[in-house]
Amino acid sequence: MEDASTRSGDMMKKTLITSLATLALLASVPAFAQSAPPPDTGASPPAATAPSPGAGTGIITSQTSNEILAKDLMGSPVMTPDGKKIGVVKDLIIGPQGQVSGLVIASGSFLGLGGKSVGVSASKVSIESGPKSGKGDDTMVLVRLTQNDIQAAPEFKSVDDLGKSPPMQK
Repeated sequence: MEDASTRSGDMMKKTLITSLATLALLASVPAFAQSAPPPDTGASPPAATAPSPGAGTGIITSQTSNEILAKDLMGSPVMTPDGKKIGVVKDLIIGPQGQVSGLVIASGSFLGLGGKSVGVSASKVSIESGPKSGKGDDTMVLVRLTQNDIQAAPEFKSVDDLGKSPPMQK
């Protein structure tokens, strides 16, 4: 039976991992806006802007318009290049250096029942967020795989599923 301190520690770890996942996601998976690029006016680009306050200290004071938070990514639809929805983002896979190495996609379920989880490498993923909402309500994940690739993929197994300890808990 778990005691309250174990549950509290598990919750802290999940919060920390979610925070790290957000940072790692922003560093390794590009986010793209669905708006058209500005027309080329022939003018030279503006000079570099000054760094945001706190940039040298490692403190981030606000989210920029080309960044996405992990909480906005969770549950986002996952689409194939031909526009078929193959699932939703269930989790992020974080490597030992804090980088996002992949996504776990919940695929083939109906109302959260059945289906399976499939791990997809970050190299096969791009993220798009439309201009409608600053909250990420219209975030979509594109995978460069087919529906058949996902259906044929083996079930993703976490270290918990395999009975091992995550490397960050050692």
